[in-house]
Formats: sequence, C-alpha cells, structure tokens
Amino acid sequence: MSKIFEIFGKRGRGKTFLEACEAGVCLRDKELYRNCVDAIKSINLEGHNYSYPDRPPVFTNYKVSISRGYKKYVSSYYIDGFRFGFENDDVETIPVPPFSHIFLAEGQRYYNSKSNLKLPGWVSRAYEESRHFELTIWIDVQRPVLIEANIRELADKYIEVIDFERVRDKNGFVRSTNFLVREFETWSDVDKYLNGTGNNYVERIISYQFDGFGIYLTKSYFRSFLPTKSKDFCYMEHIDTNSTEIDLEEYNWMYPQIAPEGFYPDKDNKGGKKVNERHKNLK
Repeated sequence: MSKIFEIFGKRGRGKTFLEACEAGVCLRDKELYRNCVDAIKSINLEGHNYSYPDRPPVFTNYKVSISRGYKKYVSSYYIDGFRFGFENDDVETIPVPPFSHIFLAEGQRYYNSKSNLKLPGWVSRAYEESRHFELTIWIDVQRPVLIEANIRELADKYIEVIDFERVRDKNGFVRSTNFLVREFETWSDVDKYLNGTGNNYVERIISYQFDGFGIYLTKSYFRSFLPTKSKDFCYMEHIDTNSTEIDLEEYNWMYPQIAPEGFYPDKDNKGGKKVNERHKNLK
C-alpha cells in the first residue's frame, strides 16, 4: 500500500538509521519484488518493453546493503530528491518502477520550506499522485516544518525518533535494533505537539531483527566536508587585535558584520563581494 512517511527528531537520535533499517527489510521482501515485476509485466502487455529490477525496488540517496543468504548481499538503487518526479523539460529525472520504496535522508535539502522558492509542479504532482503508482516514500528531517508544506501535509504518518538501542545476546552479538518512536496521524497533531499544545500520538517500539549499523555507512556525508583536490584544510590564526599593524581589510573579512555575497540566495543580499574576492584564496 502506497504511503508517505516523514521522520523527524533531534540530531543523533536515529532518523536515518531507522530509514536504513526499513530499507533493509524491504531489500529482503520477496513479495515486494514480485509485485513490482507483475506490474511491469502488465504494463508491457500494452506494447512497452520496460526492464525489470534484479532485486526489490528500493531506492535511497545513501547506500544500504544487507545480507540475503550466505555471503550474499543486496544493495539499494540510487536516487535523490532533485531527480524524483515526473518527466519534464528542465531536469532529467530518475524513473522508478511501480511499488518502489524511496528513502531520502535530510529531505530539507530538496524540499526546503524556508528557501522562498516554489517547488516545481512536476515534483509536487509526483508526490500527490504517488499512490497511483504504489510508491512508498520515506523522508527524514531534523525539524518537520522544514519540508515544503504541500509535501509535508501529504504524509500519511509522521514519526518522531526518540532514541534507539542495539540489543545484544549473552555473547555480545547484536541481535536486534530497537527504536523508541512517537507516531502522529496528521500534520495538525504534529504542529500542536511542537508548539506544546497537544500530545496526540502513539508511543511504541519498532524492532528490526538485525544490527542496523552493519547495513549502511552512518557517516555517509563524511567526504562532503573534505576540500577539493587543489585545496587543503585551513588553519588560520586569529588576528591580534592589540597589534598596531592590523590590516583592516583582512580584519573585516575575518570578522564580518554582514553576510558575504552569495550567502543568501535572494537578489537583495548585501554581502561584501570585494572583500570576499580579495580573500577567496586565503589560507
């Protein structure tokens, strides 16, 4: 059954971890695979020649791999939020087959409600009509209000991750991964909860019978922080404000009172372009 889930919670509580565990379950789901293949077969009877997946149709923006038999592993397919949606003339999308399960970590990067930019219609309509293609979509975010309103309010369930626990047996092996969550049925319930005016939720444990840490890279954005090959880490010393030889331009660059140009995407930004250009290669 097609659903949209929005997962939220504080940093480090296990939002993406929960999604990865759910993706792992889906990657072992033989019925999910059969449903997808049967649907494609039905479509191809109309004269199409669409290909079949070689494993359950699980798409993520971070790699998830899980064992499926002795020394056999199955991994998720790739997708990202910028390329999910209907075909259009502006962005090349990644078409997914029917019955796909899609998992998007840090969803605000794609559908940020604070960006003041209107979400393309080919994205909104794909979410609105996702049930017609039997798609199930999971989006995690630290603050649920950050997801664009139309997508946010389309969700069938909102899940706050409170904490998680890896349960070990007497030999020290992790046998299950448990999550303490609070589930909300409507956005209005979440909104009241966040504002401190309501507690209409169900608190429960979601348990997965494997060690979730073994199926995905918990620090998947580690390399996003690395400088490009032509650059290095920057170890700048603070300016000695007691010195009589202070370079005021450099001082203003290091301790700016306004944002540099480009920091905010709107055209009215008044950042210091010249100062920024003079120090763009400073280390």
